[in-house]
Amino acid sequence: SANTPAHNLVHHRFGDGDAPDWAAPAAVSFRWNLLNGMFFMSSVVKDIFFADMRFFKAMYRRNPPWFRQMMFESIVFLGAGRAALLQLSHPYVAHAIEQHSSTRADPIGRFNRTFLYVYGMIFGDLPHALGSARRVRAIHDEVHGPIREDIGRFREGHRYRAHDPDALLWVWATLLETSVMTYEIGVGPLSPAEKDEVHAQMKRFAWLFGLDDRVLHRDYRAFSAYCEEMRASDTLAVGRPVFKLFTANELPFPQLGSTP
Repeated sequence: SANTPAHNLVHHRFGDGDAPDWAAPAAVSFRWNLLNGMFFMSSVVKDIFFADMRFFKAMYRRNPPWFRQMMFESIVFLGAGRAALLQLSHPYVAHAIEQHSSTRADPIGRFNRTFLYVYGMIFGDLPHALGSARRVRAIHDEVHGPIREDIGRFREGHRYRAHDPDALLWVWATLLETSVMTYEIGVGPLSPAEKDEVHAQMKRFAWLFGLDDRVLHRDYRAFSAYCEEMRASDTLAVGRPVFKLFTANELPFPQLGSTP
């Protein structure tokens, strides 16, 4: 199963020293990816799926907090699109991506690199988490430039920087709010105390992001009020880079209904 596409994307994006792995998707032809994928699904996935279901059922009975945490971490991916769109509604984020990111040319690679660092900060031990945070902040050191349009409260020529605390706070906020919203839609409501617990845990991620308690909120209720204020403000506005990103000529895949 080494050449299965999903396996490649998880384990074979890069080898040691960031050198491309021999089993990276770009190194294996589509024909072999497809054949190995069909074989893997029919011979392996079925047994893994039923074994996982038995395990999850047992953990649901024996360790409800573990099961809830597992469900939370699994289901939040369904909200990734919402979080990304909300992030792009901030002109700092939209213009930074247009001028510095490889999202349009290599969306899968961008996704993998992002979560390589995110998971390093969330699940790694202290040295690994700090190392991932330093790499992200080093990347952000180079992300700055002009906003190239009048948009919202920003005038053309206004300078953005990735380390801006207000922009960082909004990016982090979209992840937290969307995670809670997605969990409540897919699993069930969280109590105010549970939301406060999630908010407190996510603060650790925010600290690694470069935020501190001067801009973070005391509890989830205050955080939720901040999100509402942001959506009602002129700080968020969808501008040219977002429309450009989502036109047929800019997307890395054809839009539905488009012609070759």
